[in-house]
Amino acid sequence: LKPQHFLDWANTQHTEHPDVTIAQHPLCVICLEEIEDAANIRGLGCLHPFHQECLDDWYSRWNEYCPLCHRPIIQSTKAM
Repeated sequence: LKPQHFLDWANTQHTEHPDVTIAQHPLCVICLEEIEDAANIRGLGCLHPFHQECLDDWYSRWNEYCPLCHRPIIQSTKAM
């Protein structure tokens, strides 16, 4: 997951998922601070954004799942 600015990520998500509403200044549920447009974030496949530093720390502590929906942060590449 490459880090990017929130506004760039939100615009991409709006283009790829026009039926999904992305909040303008969502809350990072890890640190409980607002995500500003220029903030470096990591947006997960479940469309939940987090500050880059927050998610990196979360993941490094063996938390392999999204803090909100508990989907895996890194999707398995194994064939079913």
